[in-house]
Amino acid sequence: MVWFHFPKPVNLSNSDRVLLKKFYQGKRIAFITGLAEESNPVITEEVMRCALKLQQEFNRQTYIFTGNLKVAGNGLEALYRQTKKAGTVFMKFTETIPDIHVNKDGNLTIVYVDEVIRETFKLNPDVTVSHCGHTGRYR
Repeated sequence: MVWFHFPKPVNLSNSDRVLLKKFYQGKRIAFITGLAEESNPVITEEVMRCALKLQQEFNRQTYIFTGNLKVAGNGLEALYRQTKKAGTVFMKFTETIPDIHVNKDGNLTIVYVDEVIRETFKLNPDVTVSHCGHTGRYR
């Protein structure tokens, strides 16, 4: 199960077409997966394929926030390279997990530490897609 977060709440009884329209209108789309538990190769593949499609066909900037990214499945390493080459930003976490703030206006801010350069960054995605296993810190 995944959940979507848009600046304004989306009524889940709306048709899928309305949901997809809002999804594709987002300019910055963040995917959160594999932070609370080991990533699942099936979910990893689906996330990367979605990010790749959004990058290539809709000119959207995508971000994937993940722990240990499982790319040992058939073709996953090549898909990872293709997705990264297309412009998806991968943020991998081993020591920390992002803080997710719900702002007064209802938007999300993802605050995270880049573990390579040890600097704190903020991202305000237009759309956030999370695998339900995520248990990051929400504020």
